[in-house]
Amino acid sequence: MIRNGQRNFYAEVLGRAFSYIKEMNYTLVYPGGEVLDGPAKVGINGGMVLRSDPAPKKNKAAPNAFVCKVAVDDIDSVLRTSVILSPI
Repeated sequence: MIRNGQRNFYAEVLGRAFSYIKEMNYTLVYPGGEVLDGPAKVGINGGMVLRSDPAPKKNKAAPNAFVCKVAVDDIDSVLRTSVILSPI
């Protein structure tokens, strides 16, 4: 399961809303900041799931993940907020 801390971080930094589907161990991501029963009002709905296999060894396997892009109105504000809220 995607941990609450991760959901809270992305909700605060990116203004997203989340809905967890326990039976699938899958978290739906809603870009407009509210959970909807249909298509997103802005952007596209997405999802988050934990990697089920170990990370591939260097030069030994193809990636089993993908890169996502997120559009924001104010990148400087998002970066400041992410630094403030980052647990690292």
